[in-house]
Amino acid sequence: MTTIMHLNVYYHLILIPKLESLMSSEESRQIVNKSIASIINKGRNKSIIVNGTFDHVHILYSPNPRKSITETINAIKSETQANPDITRHINNFEWQDGYLALSVGLSHVKELIRYIKNQDEIHKELSFKDEFIGLLDENEIEYEQDGLPDFHQ
Repeated sequence: MTTIMHLNVYYHLILIPKLESLMSSEESRQIVNKSIASIINKGRNKSIIVNGTFDHVHILYSPNPRKSITETINAIKSETQANPDITRHINNFEWQDGYLALSVGLSHVKELIRYIKNQDEIHKELSFKDEFIGLLDENEIEYEQDGLPDFHQ
């Protein structure tokens, strides 16, 4: 007998490349973003939006109920690091350890889509470090300074 599941769950992820693997061109960012969306969908998750800047990527997706968030993130990291289209544009492409994962209520999805879509504009005035720490604080996530990722200066 098949169990029918009805879910309405969303995750907001932030992944950060190593400082020597920054996505410095628009083309490299687009290739990484498209690859991530494809990996998410291949895992029977639903990619809503993937976008970021040269030093981080925001991902909004609805998960496959049979896959853990860790499985999805591990697939994203390993498959993008091995993707020849990405490594042709970014030598030795690698992600930093860790990630930020936040649950998102349905009432915030549209607002978050706009926010992720407008990353270039947002980061003209807000550093990624300030954004990241702001998200930790806003979501009441405790952290140590030495446990934060390496930020581009």
